[in-house]
Amino acid sequence: SHLRLGYAHCGFPSAEITAKCNTNAPAVIDHIVQGPRYLCGPVEFIGARKMPTQPIVQALTITNADTQALRQPFQFQDNAPANRNEVTETNNSSIWAAGLPAHFDEFSLHFLSGRVTNTLEKLGFFLAKFKVQVVTNSEDRTATLQVKILEEGPPATIESIKVTGNRKNSREALLNYLSLKRGMKFTSDLAADINNRLYHSARFLTNSVLAGKPDSS
Repeated sequence: SHLRLGYAHCGFPSAEITAKCNTNAPAVIDHIVQGPRYLCGPVEFIGARKMPTQPIVQALTITNADTQALRQPFQFQDNAPANRNEVTETNNSSIWAAGLPAHFDEFSLHFLSGRVTNTLEKLGFFLAKFKVQVVTNSEDRTATLQVKILEEGPPATIESIKVTGNRKNSREALLNYLSLKRGMKFTSDLAADINNRLYHSARFLTNSVLAGKPDSS
């Protein structure tokens, strides 16, 4: 299963691997049929209507200039490391980089899905539902990273603002300081900015601001 995971990560989605114990020596014999290898192709969106897709593409991919900075993922070794702590993992190995091996393993797809979620929240689409999958093209041995938007949901806006616990400063003074008003677009970056401004104000103290995800309002 570990070998199959490594081959799937390195562009071999149909690798067939069998392992058996060698009774004549303390070793494991692996028989591997790699199958075709696929390289990263384009990123495709299906079902996106209102949401901008370019920021999501940028979060999923890496520029050609940065490609050389990627560490070679899943380097196979003849001998296992003496210490398991020597085994390290980098999230960069799951980035979708044109011309490099495509990633079919569940860990990479989970990582890429997380990038889509974070970017959508930065854009204000907290209720969006999507699916990330890799589609192969057998003719040119490339793979397309497909992001299928199942439901966009409305972009979040601030419908009402509730202020509690303030004593020295009025509600109006607080909202003016934070530049908050009804009808504004709500994003994950805005929530982080509010917390940051309150923390550095030396006046307004808070433990958590807008900690929960907003609803459709």
